[in-house]
Amino acid sequence: MRRLHDGLGDLATVVEFRNEGWLTDATFDLLRELQLGFCCVDEPRLKGLFPPIAKATGPVAYLRVFFQMNCVVICLMSSRDGRRT
Repeated sequence: MRRLHDGLGDLATVVEFRNEGWLTDATFDLLRELQLGFCCVDEPRLKGLFPPIAKATGPVAYLRVFFQMNCVVICLMSSRDGRRT
């Protein structure tokens, strides 16, 4: 992460993790030290996926929402009762 930070200079940066191995106090401490934002991901609560965590670690907050998946679920539910919304 230090190389990322050094390479991007003053550019506001947000980091997204895909592996729970990064879910440590040391990771969040380093993000804060380097002023790198943490990407909070709203994804399905399935085994192996990163849990939803909101932490302020830098000057930029970022929430990534799995809206397309929700659209699919809404569309499927709408087609079952024959109505469209």
